[in-house]
Amino acid sequence: MSYARFAVYYLPPEGALSSFGARWLGWDVLTGRAAPHWPEPGLEAVTQTPRKYGFHATLKPPFRLAEGQTPEALDKAVAAMAARCAPAPAEGLEVARLGSFLALVPQGDTAQIARIAATCVEALDEFRAPATEAELARRRAARLTPEQEALLSRWGYPYVMQAFRFHMTLTGST
Repeated sequence: MSYARFAVYYLPPEGALSSFGARWLGWDVLTGRAAPHWPEPGLEAVTQTPRKYGFHATLKPPFRLAEGQTPEALDKAVAAMAARCAPAPAEGLEVARLGSFLALVPQGDTAQIARIAATCVEALDEFRAPATEAELARRRAARLTPEQEALLSRWGYPYVMQAFRFHMTLTGST
């Protein structure tokens, strides 16, 4: 299978959290198949957008491979980087509104989680092709802050590094 973009995501391991995510979104990211939705009126409609991506948290946002890079080299670099990262436990999860959508976010100190995400962004940046003008324009349509604009210019995405917030999306715009 050939992919146009790559990303680094946190996927909960098989268990209660991944089962919840699969049933909530109606898509099991671990199997790549539809999952039975909870029979809650309106749930299928409100989860339509995040269902496309499955239940996950983004650590390195989607990017196109830089010229001369290969998926195999990226895979090796991700494995090597992951081997150097210490686990980042959370005290728990809670539902939070992030702009126009709902997500599960970690409770307590999230500094180690943020460090892992920053490591993903920085250590794998050599694999990222520069953002196209169309990609930049699409991001800028969100009326970015000066800090987010600087992050977009440097890393190709405005919500990384100090603007990063670990979350697992539960709904589309509500």
